[in-house]
Amino acid sequence: MTQKNNASSLYLFVSIGLFIFCGTSCAYKYKSIDPLNLEYSNAPKKLDSSNVEITYQYNILKKSKNRKYAKMEKLEGVSLIAILIDNPGVDTLYFSEDILIYSENELLNPLDLRDANMLLAQPHPREGETLDDQSFLGEFVFNFIPNIVNTIKLKKANLRFWNEMDENYLVDSIILPGATVSGVVALPVLLNEPLTFYLKK
Repeated sequence: MTQKNNASSLYLFVSIGLFIFCGTSCAYKYKSIDPLNLEYSNAPKKLDSSNVEITYQYNILKKSKNRKYAKMEKLEGVSLIAILIDNPGVDTLYFSEDILIYSENELLNPLDLRDANMLLAQPHPREGETLDDQSFLGEFVFNFIPNIVNTIKLKKANLRFWNEMDENYLVDSIILPGATVSGVVALPVLLNEPLTFYLKK
């Protein structure tokens, strides 16, 4: 009888462990994005009559398998794009003071870093629905523990996202003569809208 009880307890323990693992293992992750080594599908474009070239790329969150972050782009009406700037000239450029971005005839002002982080970071997970079994054990195993684990993973994922945004965000960046600079910027524009870049005169 004791062996049977021990086997039942072990089965229950393993089942609970598998449930928690399946419910939390793929919950919240952030995979790194390297703007310099991305595959840019858009051809480089020269800015006006200068030799400065800019290449940009949409969907960098989705293509890097950060689907939960990519979903926030649609929810907030904001697109995180990668930009590659080649400045072979003799003038120092300041982003975004010297580089203007248009969608059709509308000037787009890049979001500042804090606003971009706030809009694109993952929100706190909703608490699980109350189970029919209102026992303490049921609530603790099937609701409380997964929420705690998910919250920890969410904070780690968002911290990685924020640190990478802080490192790669182009607003207020300096592009020295002869330099090639890459980074990301959040724009108040729908995904895949054609963009045009100009040098401020």
